[in-house]
Amino acid sequence: MKKTFMLTSLVGIIAFSGCSTDTPKCSDVRVKTKVINTYKKWKDELNNTKNPLFEIFLKGKIPNLLVLKNARAISYNKEIKLRECKAEAIFDNNQTWTIHYTVQNSEENPRDFYVEISKKSLDKVAKESIVESFFQQLP
Repeated sequence: MKKTFMLTSLVGIIAFSGCSTDTPKCSDVRVKTKVINTYKKWKDELNNTKNPLFEIFLKGKIPNLLVLKNARAISYNKEIKLRECKAEAIFDNNQTWTIHYTVQNSEENPRDFYVEISKKSLDKVAKESIVESFFQQLP
């Protein structure tokens, strides 16, 4: 009886351990690719905006994100499987800025995950782009 219980418990542990999928690491290629794609989507949405202030200050001035380097975790919440990340973002205007993003598993499909770039990081890119553009126009 004791052997049957232990064998049943062991089989259950092995079966359920395969169902648990960890949140991908910040430096995972899939995560970094999703961060770059999320950034591109944000940039496209900005470029399609009809805001006159955007047209004056930012249209065509937001740089392309080329690559993420030194991606690392800042924190990890095991309960909701959320990883907070930080990386050096290298842009096509030869600028490098630190950006923050999160990675979290999807509830519907644990093998899939979501990436969200912090608003503060996106605002920084926009503000720095305005400043850089202004100084480039000076004689």
